[in-house]
Amino acid sequence: MSMINNTSKPLVFLGTNLAMWNLVDTARQLGITVAGVIDDDYHSAGEFQTLPVLALESSLDDAFWKDYQFFCATNWQPDELLGPWHTRNRSKRHLYIDRLDQLDLDVATLVHPFSIVISYNVNLGKGVYLDQHCYVGSNTTIGDYTMLWHGSGCGHDNTVGRNCVIQRQSFISGGVKLEDNVFMGLRSSVIRDNVTIAAGTFVHPGISLMRGTQPGEVVSLVGKDLRKVYHRPTEG
Repeated sequence: MSMINNTSKPLVFLGTNLAMWNLVDTARQLGITVAGVIDDDYHSAGEFQTLPVLALESSLDDAFWKDYQFFCATNWQPDELLGPWHTRNRSKRHLYIDRLDQLDLDVATLVHPFSIVISYNVNLGKGVYLDQHCYVGSNTTIGDYTMLWHGSGCGHDNTVGRNCVIQRQSFISGGVKLEDNVFMGLRSSVIRDNVTIAAGTFVHPGISLMRGTQPGEVVSLVGKDLRKVYHRPTEG
């Protein structure tokens, strides 16, 4: 487990994304020095969104980087969103995560100062990000490299796996298990307690989920529909 909001080492972002300055501002508000970015796609340009591109990815083997901490900044989204860059970013993110783990580099965990993490028995893994106004309840574990974006919430007694994305204004009820690589779209929610959201699930934006899922399931109101619809009798 990484030290949360570690200010003792300058921070290098491995990879980039369009919401880069959410990450940068969080780090700076915490008093962490942001050194710059490592991303081969932008190395020739010399910068990304005014941040200096420090080196090529191949340099991560150098002992020099032991004096820095890292954060994997590249986002991933499901292929079902139909942008060719989504597939690239997803594979790129997995590559970066593997490199960080293999080289045993210091990986930052960033919790925005405007977020709330209940102090009782909460475990945040390495590379976790909590954006502004997030909430994490008691008895909850958040796995490595999982990201909760602005205004999202995770209730009590939950287990969230590795490399999950909980998008803006999404919410997880109590006693829920999210397995690895789950993507919850904007304003989606899991509102049935004690269910398992299986690995690779993609919950479309705006969906309120009241059941568990199958591995790799796309929960949507269009296309292949695996929902269960419950009819409650009308009282006469």
